[in-house]
Amino acid sequence: MCNYQVKLLICTKDFRGHFQESTECQMSRRKDCIYCGDDVGSREHTFPAALGGRRMNKGILCKNCNNSFSNLDNLLAQQLAIFNGLIGVRHDRAEKPKPFYIESKYGPITIDNAGTPVMAEPKIISDQERPDGGRLMTVRFGSEQQVRQWYARQRDAGYKVKRINSSEGRRFLDEPLPVSWKFGGTDAFREIGRIALNFLAYYMPDLARRAELKPFKEFVLGKSLLQKDKLTPVWFSPPTAFILPDSRFSFGHQVIILSDDISTFARVRLFSSLDFFVCFGQLLGAPSAAVVFDIDPLAENPPNDLVMTELLRSEFPTVKTLPMCSNKDYVELLGTQLKSLMGRIGDRQWMISTQSLLRDLNATRGLSSRMRKARVAELLEPQSTRILNLARYVLKKRQQAVEDEPSRMLAEITEAILASDPESEDGLSSVARAVLAYLQLGLSRAVAKELETCPLTDEKLRTLLEGNEGIDIVSKQLHQIVILSLKGKI
Repeated sequence: MCNYQVKLLICTKDFRGHFQESTECQMSRRKDCIYCGDDVGSREHTFPAALGGRRMNKGILCKNCNNSFSNLDNLLAQQLAIFNGLIGVRHDRAEKPKPFYIESKYGPITIDNAGTPVMAEPKIISDQERPDGGRLMTVRFGSEQQVRQWYARQRDAGYKVKRINSSEGRRFLDEPLPVSWKFGGTDAFREIGRIALNFLAYYMPDLARRAELKPFKEFVLGKSLLQKDKLTPVWFSPPTAFILPDSRFSFGHQVIILSDDISTFARVRLFSSLDFFVCFGQLLGAPSAAVVFDIDPLAENPPNDLVMTELLRSEFPTVKTLPMCSNKDYVELLGTQLKSLMGRIGDRQWMISTQSLLRDLNATRGLSSRMRKARVAELLEPQSTRILNLARYVLKKRQQAVEDEPSRMLAEITEAILASDPESEDGLSSVARAVLAYLQLGLSRAVAKELETCPLTDEKLRTLLEGNEGIDIVSKQLHQIVILSLKGKI
């Protein structure tokens, strides 16, 4: 985690110093609101803007009904903020993605789509009053932008600020950041149902206004509640419900509308992982149709943000299981879906954070052996957090493997040489700092040796910096340091 530490002299007060419009969906031609029947015209996002929806439709809702759903929009956005932030989804009314925000023992921290943690707010390290009424402060910032913004606030408040000195560096966290995720509640499922009904109204405007949909709409409007162990209009999708086609986009959302002459269903998939089943109810005489909407939350603008695919009758999925409002069997299912999603997020963050590293490393193959080693070490210096993570993984495994006195001693010495120091600027003890430098040197030499024979692939680089090869190299180096420690040489 990067930080900027600045010493400042603050004197007493002596002076005062996209939205980008989306392409509208045009299929719906009705003029009456699907909920209340009033005149439509409100520019409703067919898929929530907070989750990357870019299309609007003026033929679904009246202004009052549109405004009444803002709380549901906000709730779902809050519950899914972790994925929006880590993937880099931009709200349609924002200029750039909002990083994921968490509270930690280090203070508020944001994490962006490259997996980079940054202090969300400046932190005052020391604050001393001066005889002249001014203050001498040391403040830690997360970025140079934070420094500029803080300066501007002080000037606007009437303070004269003078920078005495500053330093830029990296601060290592001594433990993983605590991240938790909660999803659910009747209102969250109401919003899922509302999204599905939007697409039904977009594709089949007359069907979405049928009187038989009143019970479903009452659920979306909050006039009826989920009932435990009862058939429910919206719930987590059972694996046996019906199969969705593969998403066209890596972290795409999907909505499939399935209608026959008896019932009409939908399935909503978020970030290509989290599945929900929607049962609109019996709509006798409804036309047989199946249509898939693929939404790309990472698209900046239409028309590349949405793909609609009408399925042939032979391709219609068969509904096998209706969902029950129960936690039974769903905890494990959600755990599997979440694990898959976080794995793909990790892959994307790796790609973003190392997109130029592989190219630059392979460019060193034209250098002499000595120059290559020096350049590789320089290129891998910003990867020190990954190398420290490898070392801490080795420590964790050694602690778990303790079964006798030698293994206990090995784990204890490894823990001691990797100890943190909350008072230091980088969060490491002097010994841990030296050990990390040694580990970086060993890993950079291993990478340079690989480059002698052939170019690195992305897979090879990742296994060196995050995988088994890197763990093996770091483990051997740590073992050497422990042996030197036992011999009293360090």
